[in-house]
Amino acid sequence: MATPSRYLSPLTRGVVSAFRPPIRPSSAAVLPFLCPIQQQARNAQTRAKSKKNTTKAKKKYKTYMQHNMKEAIQFPLCDAMRWIRAFEVGRPLTSVKYEIHVRLRSTRGGAVIRNQVRLPHSVQPLARVCVICPPDSKAAKEAAQ
Repeated sequence: MATPSRYLSPLTRGVVSAFRPPIRPSSAAVLPFLCPIQQQARNAQTRAKSKKNTTKAKKKYKTYMQHNMKEAIQFPLCDAMRWIRAFEVGRPLTSVKYEIHVRLRSTRGGAVIRNQVRLPHSVQPLARVCVICPPDSKAAKEAAQ
């Protein structure tokens, strides 16, 4: 069967193709009064997809998370003291050297607990020796002298 475009002249072909609807409509060919309807349909599709993909958010804890200290990295006492001594090298005597962390159970929205603690015996800047040992050992007696 012969196609009609075969018998049309090139000039007539151009005129006919101008009135024939294109295979893929361009965005310029969309009528302007249909745009809001098309936008609504597109937004409805994306909203439906997003509802499928959303998952429930994790529940926030009311208190701070406390980690198990048995799972933390632990050092033997002698190694820990070596680390402390190595940390002190090159630091001024008046700077803070030690931090003590106390485990308190508090709510997230509560007040922040901060303060300074005075040790029962004042630490002199000249005192640089720290001895951690059982109270009745030989090292404790030597350190007390």
